[in-house]
Amino acid sequence: MIRCGNQIRLHESDIDWLYKITGANPIGIKSVDELNSFIDLHLPNFNNSTPESQLLRMLLADRKSNSDI
Repeated sequence: MIRCGNQIRLHESDIDWLYKITGANPIGIKSVDELNSFIDLHLPNFNNSTPESQLLRMLLADRKSNSDI
């Protein structure tokens, strides 16, 4: 991911990773807020009932970016 202020450009590997975890293609994300909204939209899909689900939720939540940087 390349970042300049609030603007971001996802690398192909970032897009592929997000797609594999969420099942949704994150095409068109151009800001930190859009990335965080995408992640927030998909976090409820992992209901924490299994250790694998908990791990996927933590990995996805870790991809959120701070918009104050």
